[in-house]
Amino acid sequence: MEKASKSVDFLVVGAGISGMGAAYQLHKSKKSFTILEGQNRAGGVLESRKKDGYTYDLGANSAASSAPYLEFVKELDIDHKFQSILAKSLPRSLWQEQGLMRITSPLRAILGARWLSPKAKWTFLTEPFRRSQHTPEESVYTFLSKRIGEEAVVKIVDAVMTGIYAGDIHQLSADVVFKELKDGVIEHGSLFKALRNKKTNGPRTITGFNGGFSDVSNAFENKFADNLVLNATVQSIHKKEDEWRITLPNGSIYLSKNLILTPPADTTATLLQSINSELSAALNTIPYAPMGVLHLGIPYGEHPIP
Repeated sequence: MEKASKSVDFLVVGAGISGMGAAYQLHKSKKSFTILEGQNRAGGVLESRKKDGYTYDLGANSAASSAPYLEFVKELDIDHKFQSILAKSLPRSLWQEQGLMRITSPLRAILGARWLSPKAKWTFLTEPFRRSQHTPEESVYTFLSKRIGEEAVVKIVDAVMTGIYAGDIHQLSADVVFKELKDGVIEHGSLFKALRNKKTNGPRTITGFNGGFSDVSNAFENKFADNLVLNATVQSIHKKEDEWRITLPNGSIYLSKNLILTPPADTTATLLQSINSELSAALNTIPYAPMGVLHLGIPYGEHPIP
């Protein structure tokens, strides 16, 4: 890439999930923008692979449907690759000491679960009659333990939250993850009552793509080819008066009055070290929970679904 000096309304660093979302909003707002991505592709953790006839994702492998999300898919012109299914129709299982346990419906599974103690079931069933105090910025673990008990949280919620957020329930903020639900508990005094009064837009739908979530990143690259610069590792960031200046290792320079940083917290902390050491130090305190993902390929019809 030749040396260049280009000024736009917004500079976006990173073309992962957050970067693509930011770029799409800027596109809708008719702002000029450039996306700088250090890798040779967009998508970040959204990466799909194929092996022995199976397609699998290294990152997210499904997403809950919503109006903005469907609008994004349509804008990328990949709605013909789109797949959806009602969440309640998906078979789910939890691994417990007794082995793989099939979850049919949440309430029925809990009441009939051999892997939950009678005390845990009683704590769960008496939740509507339990009063508890909730404080700002309490964790998912603390918030739900007060409502349905520690055992149910450890054996059920932990597995669900790990699958959705790839995070530690002792670190995940209930005010972020379950804001609407927590507000409902505070208003109605019960988790069950909050769920009953929660406004929904119909049955929850889970979505994916024929070629995995790489379909999204590939379509994004095509749609925003004129805005996206790949293999563009940021060497330095400086701010002079009201303008940001980003320099790449090859000497290319990008200028903007607005800067959006979307890499992981530790990477962003490094980029900001020389600009705002206090913010950089704060970003370095954000923990990331390690997680392993195991992909199993089971030929259709050869084995019963667990």
